[in-house]
Amino acid sequence: MIHSVVAFHSRHVRLGASVLAAVLLTGLVAPHMAHAQVSGCMADPVVSMSNGTQLDLFASIDDSSQDVQQVTFNVTVPRGVQEIAYTPGLLGPKQVVNVYPGGSPHSYITRTLVTTQTSRAHVTATTRAVGLGGLASASHSGHAGQWITVPVSL
Repeated sequence: MIHSVVAFHSRHVRLGASVLAAVLLTGLVAPHMAHAQVSGCMADPVVSMSNGTQLDLFASIDDSSQDVQQVTFNVTVPRGVQEIAYTPGLLGPKQVVNVYPGGSPHSYITRTLVTTQTSRAHVTATTRAVGLGGLASASHSGHAGQWITVPVSL
């Protein structure tokens, strides 16, 4: 009888601890999720290249996703390198990625243009390149309606 009472009590303690952890975790995560939806949005496509380099393109936009009409990423890559895969990001069909060969070896240049309906929202464009030559990352800021250029070299 004592064994079953201890087992019952221990199950309730574990259940209570699990519920408490879930409530705390929800409290920590939920405000951040709501804040991100209210104050801005992000475009984040990934482009894989034939030379093994992967480019993570980010545009952090201080505007609602409903106001964003399009985010265009024009990427210049080294001669002979081709895009082999493109993974759309959070804004899905509102994102356009164009890849142009012709850059110098180990050099990638991303030009980002955010088009919005009503505002000249602040935009931070970031390019992260991961490849055999290592890791490189750079960011520049501007506003919707203007091209933001971000060069990186591996």
